[in-house]
Amino acid sequence: QRAVRTRRYKYIRRFDGRDRPVLPNIDDSPSKSLLLEHGLANRPVPEEALYDLVFDPQEARNVASDLRLFPVLRDMRARLEQWMQATDDPLLRGPVPLPPGAVANDPDGVSPNEPTSIVGE
Repeated sequence: QRAVRTRRYKYIRRFDGRDRPVLPNIDDSPSKSLLLEHGLANRPVPEEALYDLVFDPQEARNVASDLRLFPVLRDMRARLEQWMQATDDPLLRGPVPLPPGAVANDPDGVSPNEPTSIVGE
């Protein structure tokens, strides 16, 4: 994922095509266990998120679908695209593969302590 922000807004875009959290990216803890008991694994994760940092500093309400804020969303999309172009972000060319020999957890797993199942070629 990538993000840009202004003083007022934060825009986050996911590039992995997943619509659920990647649970191995969350350390095992009592808090994670509680969240899993309350449906974290099935909570939808949007491709785009826009937060109003003035009225929602905790980033609890994604306003990307609020039509009144479409001009802001369009501007933030453009800012992200410009930043990615300026930095030659590898995501512009598609998914970034693991480097040869690198290991990673299965994104469909639950715990970062599960055996590694993905190895870069």
